Amino acid sequence: MLVHIFAIDVAAYAVMSNHYHVVVHIDSARAQQWSTEEVLQGWTQLFTGPLLVQRYLSQARAAMGRKSPRTGRNLPRAAV
Repeated sequence: MLVHIFAIDVAAYAVMSNHYHVVVHIDSARAQQWSTEEVLQGWTQLFTGPLLVQRYLSQARAAMGRKSPRTGRNLPRAAV
């Protein structure tokens, strides 16, 4: 599950009677491609996240935004 949320690949692991070892590869190139929204969505799959993050990702905010011509995603409204 964590492999799908974070930009990591599990290379090896060993489970002992009282501890474990994990060898991971951090895919920084993949992580650099993520938008702020994608990072927050991954984070909130594991944790509730602060109220500000919940509001940022809310359906109401998405409905208020405009679409990006490049990605088709909602963009925040310009400050007045």
